[in-house]
Amino acid sequence: MKQSTPILGVVVVVVLTLVSGAIHGRMSNRWGPSPDMLAAAKRLESLPTQLGPWHVASEGEMSDYVVNMLECTGYLVRVYEHQETFERVTMTLLVGPSGPMSVHTPDICLPSRDFAPAGGRERVAIAAGDGRAFEVWRQAFRANDLQASRQRVYYGWGPDGSWSAPNDPRFEFAREPFLYKVQVSAALAPDSEAATETPDAGERFLQAFAPVAAKWLAPPSSE
Repeated sequence: MKQSTPILGVVVVVVLTLVSGAIHGRMSNRWGPSPDMLAAAKRLESLPTQLGPWHVASEGEMSDYVVNMLECTGYLVRVYEHQETFERVTMTLLVGPSGPMSVHTPDICLPSRDFAPAGGRERVAIAAGDGRAFEVWRQAFRANDLQASRQRVYYGWGPDGSWSAPNDPRFEFAREPFLYKVQVSAALAPDSEAATETPDAGERFLQAFAPVAAKWLAPPSSE
């Protein structure tokens, strides 16, 4: 029995190493997109261009560098405009392996594009039009230019179109084979920096977006 103890220890180490490697490989997309991940990317194409009073004013593309860095399997970059107030928001919706999707947050990415945080982030609840509530992070940013223009950014994650704002999304979603991330930014008026009690354009857009995303991004029951 004493002689088998070192062998048992080696077996345990090997098993743990293999399991850890498999989890890391899945999170980092080491073996390429799975069929489920490709199907999740395909569902992005079905997201309506009209979300309540918001309609698509333009669509954009991300650079190959950003797509490769995030390991995106699919994405949408859309500017939505409110048909009555003419307010505009920029929505970026991504899907890919849970590791890269969870670690790139606006406080990391926006400063590299000449933006700096204008205060800390806070978790806010979004009351969707269907009666459900979701959570996202909210944070303001200021441009590093003479105009010092500001924007408020909302972002969250979910495996099926329902959004949450965990403190450690990499750990929270480590078991997920793929992950969606949504980010919505809206320009702030000069006098609105501290006004967070009244929903701004970004929050009102998310109220219209959330129930639609929950419907269109959830996998079919047959998957």
